[in-house]
Amino acid sequence: AETAPSIAGGPTNPDHIVGAWTQDLSLGIVSAASFDGGLTWDRVVIPGISTCSNGPRPNAIDGRLAFAANGDLYSVSTSYTDVFGRDNVDISYESPSAIVVHKSLDGGRTWSQPNVVVEYPGGDTQHLRASITADREAPCTLYVGWTQLFWRGLGGIVWTSRTTDCGGTWDEPVTLYTNGRPGYAVQLLVLPDSSPVAFFRTRLEGSLYAQRSPDGGESWPGEPTLLATEFRRTVVPPDTDQLLRAEPDFFDVAVDRRSGRLVAVWQQWLEDEITTRFGFSSSEDGGLTWSTPVRVDRTPPSPNVALNQVFWPSVAISDNGTIGVTYYNFQGDTFGDGRADTDVWFVHCRPDAKDCTEPESWSEAVRLTPESFDVLRAPFASGPTVHGLDLGDYRGLTSIGNDFLAMFSVTTDDDPANVIFARIRAQ
Repeated sequence: AETAPSIAGGPTNPDHIVGAWTQDLSLGIVSAASFDGGLTWDRVVIPGISTCSNGPRPNAIDGRLAFAANGDLYSVSTSYTDVFGRDNVDISYESPSAIVVHKSLDGGRTWSQPNVVVEYPGGDTQHLRASITADREAPCTLYVGWTQLFWRGLGGIVWTSRTTDCGGTWDEPVTLYTNGRPGYAVQLLVLPDSSPVAFFRTRLEGSLYAQRSPDGGESWPGEPTLLATEFRRTVVPPDTDQLLRAEPDFFDVAVDRRSGRLVAVWQQWLEDEITTRFGFSSSEDGGLTWSTPVRVDRTPPSPNVALNQVFWPSVAISDNGTIGVTYYNFQGDTFGDGRADTDVWFVHCRPDAKDCTEPESWSEAVRLTPESFDVLRAPFASGPTVHGLDLGDYRGLTSIGNDFLAMFSVTTDDDPANVIFARIRAQ
């Protein structure tokens, strides 16, 4: 099973695309590089993370990708040990773990051995949810973020680290200021002026925050900016009582490299509709203030609440400023047939021409899945907050030029999870 894909587009070659995913839920990280626009792919196991890749611990997750401005490619992963050993899929909160970074100098054909950013011996803690981003104005500067969970106290700390020597060494980790809130899940972006912005969730209250560093990631002072609150719900597919691991702890963010506009999407529970949607918001001032969240999906209303659910949103911005969003839903399902037919959709908006904070400014949806797939075939996995059907914590969406590149997991009759690639030209 191939789940939780990430994707990155080469900064100098529009046909250079690299994806990565978690293999068999937690047994290793596999990457695939294409130099012909996605027609063919060269696959390789990223070395030294899990037992299956000659690493020091049995398990590996995350596998997030980032290109530096000079074309060097980086991947960040979590290497950990499941001390309870429940089929190698349950993340134990008392297991040794490490955040590791790999580097590729040939566009993803081969990878270095892992460079350990931070390592933890275990105890009442687990480190996971790693992410990575590059400063496109400084080829050797990258940022990594991750979450440190404290299981017994239900607490969490969000950490970041920076390299300024092309991944040779990493700074001592620093924490984001969460004002006593248990932090959980972090993504990092870099503004055109090289200022890093961190986005994180709080574990108990279920809110999304943005925090800007004034000194290149050396510190994160001040009160974080609140984007959204009250959306700790998950998804129940049609025709089942099983949960889908569409955890609301995960969100996606993007930056317009021309203007510095920031955008965010996140899964949100709507009490008045009794269903799960996702919110969209943007910032024109580097994350200090944000527009009122709006719904931008095009899921048609159904009298069956289960068919109204929208989940797993991703967002990216193309070179001309167009904002693209992908999401999953059940709008093609026939309720009562024992399946949960699922599709992936794409919508877009051009801020230069329209106000993207208005729902009607967004395009009609384009279906990316060749045919609906039954998500009830997905593998079962355990997570920090939800145990259920799992296609991974991440989906990949990026852009090259004015094209969008999507990588996402679906089920098939032969495999509980396969990764699909799609290239979209927003008109």
